[in-house]
Amino acid sequence: MKKFIFGCILAITAWVANAQVDKILGPWTAIDPDTDKPYATILIYKSSNGLYYGKLTEILDSDDPADQKLIGTLIIRDMKEDDGMLKGGSIYDPEENKTYHGKISLTKDGRLEMRGSLDRWGLLGATEYWKRSNKK
Repeated sequence: MKKFIFGCILAITAWVANAQVDKILGPWTAIDPDTDKPYATILIYKSSNGLYYGKLTEILDSDDPADQKLIGTLIIRDMKEDDGMLKGGSIYDPEENKTYHGKISLTKDGRLEMRGSLDRWGLLGATEYWKRSNKK
């Protein structure tokens, strides 16, 4: 009986964590932390290989052809679900042309917390907060 109860608790915990990750899927508006202005739209999706990715779908307020060529770029790669958040993959910053260790989670107010860091533990890095986009 104890094994059954433990199994039920484990299944419910996994279901709740997975439901949290499902809320991360879809389009997000990236917000510049310095100016608090939106600068891009990114679509986060789960691939058939079970990993999560994010593709740049729109650059806002830029007519620069070089910026427009970035549309379609994967900026989030190989993320895995881990306890209600995405971890273990990378976040690419096209402006700096650098790739960082990444961690993605939802805040209590529904914003997306993007943490990019030089180290796997997230100690040396920066965080951005994105808002849900109404674009498809």
